[in-house]
Amino acid sequence: MLFGPTNAKEWNINASNTLPKQNILYSAIHTSFSVSGNNFDSTVTAKQEDFFSKYFKDFTIDNFDTLNVLKGKELYYNCISFGME
Repeated sequence: MLFGPTNAKEWNINASNTLPKQNILYSAIHTSFSVSGNNFDSTVTAKQEDFFSKYFKDFTIDNFDTLNVLKGKELYYNCISFGME
């Protein structure tokens, strides 16, 4: 995270690894928030791009022909619901 939070700040959470660039940005800075009866007078929300779906593929292809897949995996992840109780 970057401190102190402002609306103009964003950062790449994968800057220290080899994963693709993924930016995070601040929103709702200094907003009050309540969780399970606990009240917080100044909070911040960090938003991540494309957090709700992920797509991965790992294929073995024949002779550089992307239509001739010999084997591999395709994974789709979709966030359907989330929250706290």
